[in-house]
Amino acid sequence: MDGVTATNAVIGFGNKVNRAPRSLRQSMTYDQEHETAKHSEMTPRTDTAIYFADPHSPWRLGSNENTNGLLRQYFPKGTDLSTYTQEELDEIADSLNT
Repeated sequence: MDGVTATNAVIGFGNKVNRAPRSLRQSMTYDQEHETAKHSEMTPRTDTAIYFADPHSPWRLGSNENTNGLLRQYFPKGTDLSTYTQEELDEIADSLNT
């Protein structure tokens, strides 16, 4: 993404979501972060229903919490992702997804 704003999240995340097969993107569950403020724009952009986990309920985002744990193996908390190339990030994503 070009920045951590709600508009950038809709554009960047929407572009990635639309690359996934339709059968894998029927719904998404967000947490209560400021980047999700424009969530109403995501559904028409991706044809994907958006739900929100209750505040302070990380167990409702089990897949997300598990993925965060896996990502920490590559990127310790506070890691500057701008030091990685897109190719390196794609390789890590591919490793986690396959």
